Amino acid sequence: MKKLLLGSMLVLGATSFGAAIVDVDNHAKTPAVLKIQVRGTVVDNTKHSLIVRPTNMTGNTSDLMEFNFKDLQKGETVSIIGGFEAGLYQEGKLIDDGYNITQSLKRLGVDANGVKKETDNASLVYTLGTIEKVPGKAHEGTIKVDATGKAKGNFLDTGVTLEILAEAK
Repeated sequence: MKKLLLGSMLVLGATSFGAAIVDVDNHAKTPAVLKIQVRGTVVDNTKHSLIVRPTNMTGNTSDLMEFNFKDLQKGETVSIIGGFEAGLYQEGKLIDDGYNITQSLKRLGVDANGVKKETDNASLVYTLGTIEKVPGKAHEGTIKVDATGKAKGNFLDTGVTLEILAEAK
């Protein structure tokens, strides 16, 4: 019984975090296969480049901020704060001064900061935090998303974008 329980816990743990799983009870010679994805961006470092990166969120990609509200209860409101950094670079080096960063949240070109979005199963509110210049580092900012469960089921909203603008002082 203990072995069965331990085996169940290991399988549950592996599937909770994503894993390659193969049943080997029938002695089949089937390998476990884990996909590999490589991605990147090559930039012209002789030009000025504004680079915006997510730094704290619930997703696993570097060009998308993901806020994953797992097991949200009906009537419950949960807040997740995601972070990002924005910096102006030339020749691969951060330009530490001489420009201002402005930020906004948009939905179809319209201000979305603090505006409630209703989905079938949840109400969502996106709130933009302040953006601060950290000496020797890029600007750092936050976005908070509040989700309130309305009905059982999944919800997805991909309509909000973070817009960052760098302008000379």
